[in-house]
Amino acid sequence: MKRDDFDTINLKAIVETTHITGSLDDDFVFYNDITQFPAWIECMKLNMFAVVMCVKGRLDVEINSYLHSISTRQVIIGRPNDLVANLRVSDDFKGNVFCVSQNLIHTNLSHSALWNRALRVMDNPIVDISSDKIKLYQLYDGILQRKATLSDKSPYDREIILSVVRAALFELLADMGEMCDRFGGGAVRQREILFKRFIELLNRVEVRPRLVAWYARQLCVTPKYLSTVCRNVSGRTAFDWINSYVVEDIRRYLKYSDMTVKEISNRLLFPNLSFFGKYVKTHFGESPTALRVKLRE
Repeated sequence: MKRDDFDTINLKAIVETTHITGSLDDDFVFYNDITQFPAWIECMKLNMFAVVMCVKGRLDVEINSYLHSISTRQVIIGRPNDLVANLRVSDDFKGNVFCVSQNLIHTNLSHSALWNRALRVMDNPIVDISSDKIKLYQLYDGILQRKATLSDKSPYDREIILSVVRAALFELLADMGEMCDRFGGGAVRQREILFKRFIELLNRVEVRPRLVAWYARQLCVTPKYLSTVCRNVSGRTAFDWINSYVVEDIRRYLKYSDMTVKEISNRLLFPNLSFFGKYVKTHFGESPTALRVKLRE
């Protein structure tokens, strides 16, 4: 069977198919056995945020065909629509896995300053954690595990667990350091909101059009205004952001799918194979066929 798409993993599937330590409805799952994570077995597309914290040892994982490694006192974060594959750990690995729904993240990252800081993950999914903070995260994990195993249930369990999760998220945001410029004022906040909506739209669409005008129409603004806002908020134009997503789509399809180059070109809405080849050459420096060979080495 030709593999032209990727299996998507969500929180419900994790609860139903893996041995978890605990969960909070369809918003949060945590466990300490990394081998239970589905990407351990095969390539999966995330429909959630996945946070893996390394307490000891080493973890290697491919995210969107890039190999990342973390060791003691580091965290790696996967975002919705990230393609995760080839997850491997050292024999002495110890760590924690937290999977959080988009709903919970968006509810708790609604403040613009937090959103700006979280954008850092787009360029670097690895966060360094101090030894004191690792102990703090382990305390959070201990509370969650204790609540999950208590036989006496309370009507306030959900709020207690949610409060611990929120605290851990805020700690993680603090550890992500300074992000972009600091903003203030109502007009600036409106620009941040528009930029956030633009990034969410980029993440939401399965096949991404490459015209700024298409995204501007969906957001009810002009292409020029959208590009100006993107540059002011992130330092990159809307066109740059769109291309960065399309480039990653090309990389993952060439590496992981069995589709032909022509099929990938059609899938990603290129007008013809020649245009697709030139686009790949411009961004990668080689032809699609040569790039596929290189990515699969």
